[in-house]
Amino acid sequence: MPDLLAAGLAGLLAAQLMEVPAYVQRSLGLPVRQDIFAEAGAMLRAPHRWRRVVGWVGHATTAVVVAMLYAALFESVGAKDSLVVWGIAGGLAHFAIGGLVVGAFPLLHPGMPERVAAPGVFYWRYGALDVVTFLGGHLVFGALVGLVFGALTQRG
Repeated sequence: MPDLLAAGLAGLLAAQLMEVPAYVQRSLGLPVRQDIFAEAGAMLRAPHRWRRVVGWVGHATTAVVVAMLYAALFESVGAKDSLVVWGIAGGLAHFAIGGLVVGAFPLLHPGMPERVAAPGVFYWRYGALDVVTFLGGHLVFGALVGLVFGALTQRG
């Protein structure tokens, strides 16, 4: 059985860092439109003033569960080292599943598509920069889960 505490901590850290590129790009004036914290808060029906905080909690909670799934994958394939590489592979799968979930946002998000444009699968309606940022974020998440989980459990 994988160390769920180590996996949860890895997921919590990775969840925060995977979103940094989107926020940095937006602060530099680049046209990145995805905002998972605001989107998740809206889907959770949080009042507007609390939307990003509630979304952050929802995203972090989901990331902890997803990191536990990564740890279970590491265990099931017998990965004892190279967990960063295994994490990146998991990040590709995570990107594929997450991209389909993003396409379903209009079914879950009360403001889509009336007040907020529906992003499409993988955020493709928001443009290439959003798609690449979404992919990069998931690869960062996977790599960090592998790195941190490996460090906390004395694996490589």
